[in-house]
Amino acid sequence: MEVVSLDPKNMPQNKKPITLCLGTFDGVHQGHQRLLIQAVLDATYQSAVLLFDVSPASFLKNGKHKEILTSLEDKLRLMNALRIEKAYVVHVDEGFFNNSPEEFIDKYIKPLNIERIVVGTDFRFGSHAKGNIETLKQYFEVEAIPLLEVDGQKVSTQEIVSLIKDGRVKEAGDLMGHDYEVVGKVVEGLHNGSKIGFPTANLALSHNYVLPKRGVYRGLTYVNGIPHISIINVGDNPTVGELKKDIIESHLIDYKGDLYDKTVYVVFMDRIRDEIKFSSLDELKAQLQKDSIETKELLRRI
Repeated sequence: MEVVSLDPKNMPQNKKPITLCLGTFDGVHQGHQRLLIQAVLDATYQSAVLLFDVSPASFLKNGKHKEILTSLEDKLRLMNALRIEKAYVVHVDEGFFNNSPEEFIDKYIKPLNIERIVVGTDFRFGSHAKGNIETLKQYFEVEAIPLLEVDGQKVSTQEIVSLIKDGRVKEAGDLMGHDYEVVGKVVEGLHNGSKIGFPTANLALSHNYVLPKRGVYRGLTYVNGIPHISIINVGDNPTVGELKKDIIESHLIDYKGDLYDKTVYVVFMDRIRDEIKFSSLDELKAQLQKDSIETKELLRRI
């Protein structure tokens, strides 16, 4: 996939007409995937998506620390797997929101040789979200994709965020069409896990990801692209001394090696239990041994 940063003063020239997907695409969930696949399936035009370098919601009222499901890098990786040919990236700042719908179209869409646009039926854009599907239809052929339902449940970013915050990561993954994952660099912790034989990779998240509900999860940790079966804890370590804020730490079962300063992907597949304050480190160790055995047995069947 070709990634192009858009500069309204120096827009790229496309010889081949384009089908363009528009949306925020946080989560790249199954509903988003329907839009993207519609663009890919149309061989008449080149498939492309318009993305923002920062979530526009971050600039809205109370949005400064807006949590996300997927960063720009995550979106590009997932969309590349769907065979989207081009990703146009728009820089978002305070001034961006002064663009009327017509100005947004003139600056960022018309110069790209767009023949067809694919959006969700609830798509809005431009200053005060005044632009909608009808606005786009004045200039382009538009295909509006209805909101997707899975087993009677509407697939939306808001619903997925709610499930994750409730610890229901498996259900969230079902709606997303892929397991929820976060990315970060492994940093030095307090080494409490190592003292009881369960060393953990403490994650400094690369973005302000949505944190699952406090508890213990089973999943995978990708190191250099290789998945390792893991037990993942989200919380403040109540047994060994409460931390000032919740962290994500992953114990890679049977892994040997130094992970410090490595960027890893932590994938949440299912929830095991709540975070518990044990009466002793021996009791904690026994529980972790039990969690490890069950996790290896379950995930190796997948």
